[in-house]
Amino acid sequence: MSNESERVFIGNGRYALDRMLGAGGAGVVYLAFDTILGRWVAVKKTSSGDDTVSREAKVMASFHHPNIVMLHDIIEEGDSIFFVMEFVLGQALEELAQPMTEEAFREFATQCLLGLGSAHEKNVVHRDVKAGNIMLAPLAEGGYRVKILDFGLARFVSELANSGDSTALGSNTKQAPGSTEAGTIMGSPDYMAPEQGLDAHAADTRADIYGMGCTLYHLLAGQMPFPEK
Repeated sequence: MSNESERVFIGNGRYALDRMLGAGGAGVVYLAFDTILGRWVAVKKTSSGDDTVSREAKVMASFHHPNIVMLHDIIEEGDSIFFVMEFVLGQALEELAQPMTEEAFREFATQCLLGLGSAHEKNVVHRDVKAGNIMLAPLAEGGYRVKILDFGLARFVSELANSGDSTALGSNTKQAPGSTEAGTIMGSPDYMAPEQGLDAHAADTRADIYGMGCTLYHLLAGQMPFPEK
């Protein structure tokens, strides 16, 4: 952990931020230490003025599944909101150096589909299913557990049906969090269902299944199904 003088604490001193793990349009993610429970956690920092924050919180709080990253706590301090989440120490599927064996693929595909199916049972559409948002967390007894991450673009089906906005912020755009603009792409093109690129309202559970299909093809074949798309 960082030196005491370099640490930043949040949550009335409970969580000590250690170092940045990554950053994107939706916020910055830090590695942090829970001083009460003595465990490492991931802390995502976002702006309290971002209207997508409460939506993401509701989505993540609805999950209790071993193949979906768990939300532990939400902290609001000043103009920032911090999501305290399960820290997944492992490898992202997109980092695999070679295609999976058939035996390994069967296990990981099953776990991926169980996690995504659990989200769909709660009427949640992820909208950015891809290898970069799925990690393999090693288990003490051997093997790995799949963890689906990043529900920053997720929506409840009812929200998509009632939304008047035909565009949404995507992970490949440079818009400010929560902003929309005509022609903005939602999601990641290599994994995006054709209808999703035309209309965000079309990004229902079937679009997630398409993204998962592209992901699983990538794992088994070592390349995207439509590399020139």
